[in-house]
Amino acid sequence: FWEGVDVEAWKRKGHLEVLNTRTKQVLRLDYSAWEDYDRYRGIYAFERRLPALHARALFVHGTEDVAVPCEASKRLAARLGERGALHWVKGGDHAFGASFPFQGPSAALGEALGVTAFFLRANV
Repeated sequence: FWEGVDVEAWKRKGHLEVLNTRTKQVLRLDYSAWEDYDRYRGIYAFERRLPALHARALFVHGTEDVAVPCEASKRLAARLGERGALHWVKGGDHAFGASFPFQGPSAALGEALGVTAFFLRANV
């Protein structure tokens, strides 16, 4: 996410405007978000911290997600070995077909929620 961000310009302005490509909303991100990330970047290094995770984890990913590459979920699940589970929602995008404002669940969102509920009942 931070790749290509001019942090000094962000600091001078006090906020960063980020376009949500799905909803076309311009979101304001306060500079304190960078300060928090910078202070705790070791904690936020999710992929590096995976080996310390002892619970099972489910990654649910839409095959048509243009925001996060499918390879990211595949890689994370693989890093966990037997503790990592991966479910592909065929045709699902980043929000599994949900829209803003919310108009109700799509088939892809229903699938994602169903798989997640099943996983939680079986593993928690």
